[in-house]
Amino acid sequence: MAVPDKARPDTAVRVQPGDTLSEIARDAGITLKQLYALNPKFKEDPKYQGGNMIFSNTLVNLAPPTKSVNATAKVEKEPTPVVPPVVEPVVPPVVPPVVPPVVPPVEPPVVPPVVPPVVPPEPVIPPYQYTGPTAVAPTQVDGGGATGAMPGGATAFSGGFTQADIDKAFKEGEATATKVAADNAFAVKMKASDKLINLFKAQGIEDPAFATFITNNIINDVSEAQTLIEIYDQPAYKLRFPGMDSLRKKNRTIDEKTYMALENQIVQTLAFFDLPKGFYDDRASLGKIIGNEVSPKQVQDRAQMAQDIARAADPNVRNSLMNFYKVGEGGITAYFLNADIAMPLLEKSAKAAEIAGIGKTYGFNEFGMAEAESLGVKDTYAKLSQSDMTKAFGRASQLAATQSRLAYLEKGQYSDREALAATIEGDQQAILASEKRAQREQARFGGSSGLSAGSLRTGSNI
Repeated sequence: MAVPDKARPDTAVRVQPGDTLSEIARDAGITLKQLYALNPKFKEDPKYQGGNMIFSNTLVNLAPPTKSVNATAKVEKEPTPVVPPVVEPVVPPVVPPVVPPVVPPVEPPVVPPVVPPVVPPEPVIPPYQYTGPTAVAPTQVDGGGATGAMPGGATAFSGGFTQADIDKAFKEGEATATKVAADNAFAVKMKASDKLINLFKAQGIEDPAFATFITNNIINDVSEAQTLIEIYDQPAYKLRFPGMDSLRKKNRTIDEKTYMALENQIVQTLAFFDLPKGFYDDRASLGKIIGNEVSPKQVQDRAQMAQDIARAADPNVRNSLMNFYKVGEGGITAYFLNADIAMPLLEKSAKAAEIAGIGKTYGFNEFGMAEAESLGVKDTYAKLSQSDMTKAFGRASQLAATQSRLAYLEKGQYSDREALAATIEGDQQAILASEKRAQREQARFGGSSGLSAGSLRTGSNI
């Protein structure tokens, strides 16, 4: 708000920020036009822009300034002229006329007249009258859709069909529907059967009789749950999961997936100890471990204990086992883990090694492992000690040398295996062939070949 001027507090004010000339005039009780008349600078000086621009602290006259009075001269003060107030005419506001909105006329909807549908009259069909001979039953009616009386109480319909034809068609339809339903039910059963068969095939059971048992059960409406229970008693199942029977008797049955996981864990545990092949890695042996509820951790502890015993055994015992059976630490560990199982495996390995090693010493062709093992299980080889085995191979070597020379003269061949068959295995055919070959040699040259029937036998000397 404008403040009074210090020099003329009654007739002038100073502009303050935010003031306007119209507000100053209103506060002073004069019109804006009177204010312009008292302050012509607002119209004349361009900086005020005709009174639209004023500045802070600008002097604004609210009344004409009074004349100064000389203190020393006694001059009578002239009266201040009175400026009559200018009354501005009051212009009433212009109110625009109210124009009502134009509403377009609304036409009523056109409703089409309701025309009732034209219904044609139903045709009048006269009743059917049969005019044929009474002794012959007609096979067809007029075809007009009506029903007519037939001789003997039968009924005929348009198109030539009798009630018997319709009954026959219904029966054939029912039979077809029944067959389709039976085929669908059979397909569902075969799908369930195949699911079980493939499940056990993935677990190692590929037995035709086992698959037939499952299929027959499912086809005969035995539930899948009941079939799974009866499967326990099937020979193929017992052969694949031998430990399950023992677990069932103790009410400790596990599923096949868990059983197979235990098998894998036990095999991997024993393989870590380098045990001989065939030692606790067949399903029967694994079944005993699982059936007795021996955990893989317990198997590991037992194998570790056996290995510790093998490593701490008397050096003479270790050397004897190595010399006699040609096995390393894994075989010795197996022996201490279970001698009843390990000893036959150790003896089999030792015998095969003896045959291959001694045979090579006496010039026989190198034996493969499979051939050496097949010879080792024969009684004629198994009962021989290492010393007797050496002597027998020596005789077989001499026989092979002699018979090979004689066979060469006769443009034939003689193998190492024939010599072994004649000397160690006692094969009569091999012995006879060697004797005849020697006799032919003696006849050709009239001398002795140095070979007799007795020299071919294991117990004789050459």
